[in-house]
Amino acid sequence: MCNAYGPTETTTFSTAALMRSDAPDDVHIGCAIANTRLLVLDRVGCRVPVGVVGELHIGGAGVSRGYLNRPDLTAERFVDDPSGHSGDRLYRTGDLVRWRPDGCLDYIGRMDQQVKVRGFRIELGEIEATLLAQAGVSEAVVSVHAAHDRDRKLIAHVTGHGLRAGQLKRALAEHLPEHMVPAVIDVLEQMPRLPNGKLDRNALPQPSDEGPTSAGPDNDSQSRLAALFSQVLGVSEVGVHDDFYARGGHSLLAIELLGLVNATFGTELVLRDMFQSRTVAELSVLIEQNRLVERLLVHVDEDDSTLETFEF
Repeated sequence: MCNAYGPTETTTFSTAALMRSDAPDDVHIGCAIANTRLLVLDRVGCRVPVGVVGELHIGGAGVSRGYLNRPDLTAERFVDDPSGHSGDRLYRTGDLVRWRPDGCLDYIGRMDQQVKVRGFRIELGEIEATLLAQAGVSEAVVSVHAAHDRDRKLIAHVTGHGLRAGQLKRALAEHLPEHMVPAVIDVLEQMPRLPNGKLDRNALPQPSDEGPTSAGPDNDSQSRLAALFSQVLGVSEVGVHDDFYARGGHSLLAIELLGLVNATFGTELVLRDMFQSRTVAELSVLIEQNRLVERLLVHVDEDDSTLETFEF
């Protein structure tokens, strides 16, 4: 079986790959056909190395002249060859790909899947490709969900066998920066489909307001902390042993929580404390420890004030 890829602007198809019957899950778009050149470039037009995602540019005999009566769009999508081939033009496909060690191309997704979350530009296709590389994952779709007005979260939906959301999160954290790890990974039995068989993104289940995964507060201090956790995370309830970051927290929300905790309890915790004490129970213990130290210091100061000075 042959898998062919190519946009209309490069005349039918530009790459081809022979699929192996002994590796049915190893699907890629192959390498260039005759009289075709492929370049994978970054945002500033430089070639990227093997394994790094970039935009596919196609040159060669199949590249068309441009769009009829659309000089603006033609100038945007048909560009000069940065490698110095005189007179050659390249078509910017808008497709994200990466070179494999064997010289073939993996298709990652579209550049219009690029989103901005917490100030970071993120390629959703890169996260999906990392998920698909994990054992047992058959399909993966990543989208952005507005949990509340001030925060946007990455949500992943996956299908496969024997999948656990927590394990997938830990696996992604080993390969991706923190801001690219989805806040929620939803394991589905199957993806919703349109009548033509394509993925129906609009029918993907929205993440629900997950309830607490551990016991409730035992005292007033824990109750007030749990309320602050819920406020910052935008959820209705948090258990005392629920991990702040596993429930969707991140560094920016941790800074917000830090300010609320210090204002509520009169403490002077620092951001490092929010990363080390990740649950209501742990943070409650840390606050009590700080209060104990403050009381001891006050007691010492009071004792020192009663001491007399002697000269020898």
